[in-house]
Amino acid sequence: MSERSLLEALAPPEALLAPRGPNARLFGVYRDGDRRRRPRFAAPASLVQRLASEGAIAPTGEANAYRLTAAGLSRLARYGQAPFLNQHGPVAERVLIDDDGAETSLHGQDPAQAVARLARLKAADGALWLDQAELGAARRLALDAEAGSRGGMRLSRWAGDHGGGAVGGRGSSGVEAALTAGFEARRRMEKALSHLAAPLRAVTQAVCLEGVALDLLERRFAWPARSAKVALKLALSQLAAAYRVL
Repeated sequence: MSERSLLEALAPPEALLAPRGPNARLFGVYRDGDRRRRPRFAAPASLVQRLASEGAIAPTGEANAYRLTAAGLSRLARYGQAPFLNQHGPVAERVLIDDDGAETSLHGQDPAQAVARLARLKAADGALWLDQAELGAARRLALDAEAGSRGGMRLSRWAGDHGGGAVGGRGSSGVEAALTAGFEARRRMEKALSHLAAPLRAVTQAVCLEGVALDLLERRFAWPARSAKVALKLALSQLAAAYRVL
């Protein structure tokens, strides 16, 4: 069973990942959380341990049982398969290029749309929920994410559109400038996000970069109403402080 298939199987709120037998060499997904029923999937313990170490799944309190986390939901969004995404706007594709030149396709909502929704959040008294510093941090994160992906444009296509791009050839200076700008944007984004505790970082990435709605996070993790909004405000406040010192 692949990582993607396992995360998709764990997307329903009631889904539970637990050992299929006493030796815990294989884990199964119990869609309704009832371990008396036969699980629909099987995953090796090595995959389960890796996802747990990366924060994509977390223990439930039961013996060797796990559920999907906000970080796992954010990762699922990057596969373009996060449930409910299409209910909240069109899913866009961008290409992230890491410092070694490796390309990764990222699926999610347009970050500008996600930030625009955040600007409309209201408190109980009707006042805007996020202040200008917090919204500014969300916008800067979205801009850095977009700059880091260079607008979803692959370097090979960029070079072809500009008359070449091989090192030392015509257009190479433009490619180098794009690489440098993308690297600096990714560095700023990662540095700012590193100031957040893991749960706040996961919520920030899911909401601001993948476009996961706050109410969906609350339903998925059985959080109290409006708790995701409180967590996001705290995260963006800390993110704003982090950006100020970069």
